[in-house]
Order: sequence, then C-alpha cells, then structure tokens
Amino acid sequence: MREGPGVDVILSLHNINLTSESIGTILCMDTLEHVEYPRKAVEEAYRVLKPNGTLIMSSIMAFHIHDYPADYWRFTPEAFKSLHNPFESTFVDFA
Repeated sequence: MREGPGVDVILSLHNINLTSESIGTILCMDTLEHVEYPRKAVEEAYRVLKPNGTLIMSSIMAFHIHDYPADYWRFTPEAFKSLHNPFESTFVDFA
C-alpha cells in the first residue's frame, strides 16, 4: 500500500505480480475494506496460493470510516463465504 519501515514489496491486490501457485500462506488482515474490488483481490490470492495453501483474512464490520487511501466496504460472514467460493475448504466466523 505504501513504503515504510519493514515494507519489502508493494503489490496491488487487484493484480498480484507473483507467479501462480507460488505462496504458501497469505495474511490479509483488516485490509479488504480498503480494496476497491475485493472479489478480484480474493481471486488473485487464490491464484498465487500453492495447492493446499492457506489464506487467513479478517476485516472489520462495525467501525467508523477510516480512509487510507479509501474505505469501501463492510463484510458480513455471508459476504466472506461468497468471496471464498473458489476455495475447496473455508471457515468463516465473526466476533
């Protein structure tokens, strides 16, 4: 998203510039609400994950607008289930 301490690579979740099936685990924590096209982002995550790879994803639902660079979405558990249709196995919960 932006340069800073500890940031090695900046990539767009809409077009992840990595080889297909090259990543074992993806952590996408409290980021998806800032992604303009979340379905495309999840499709790209699915593409770059190795077979049997793991995507761990979280997002907020009841939180004020906090836009850097923008704040687009709030996701229900049903929305996450829909976004994760390409995956063979999923677990969706909320707290």
